[in-house]
Amino acid sequence: MAKTKPHNSWAGARPVNHDANKAARQALTVNIQQWAKGKAELDAAK
Repeated sequence: MAKTKPHNSWAGARPVNHDANKAARQALTVNIQQWAKGKAELDAAK
């Protein structure tokens, strides 16, 4: 049977960081990688 909490009783809930800048950096990195493969246009003009 599953417990009511998704973590151990001795461990607190771990903080989740929703970082908009990180998401933008990752999207830019993915775009550069796709461009390097020749599968996308470069959108790095920021």
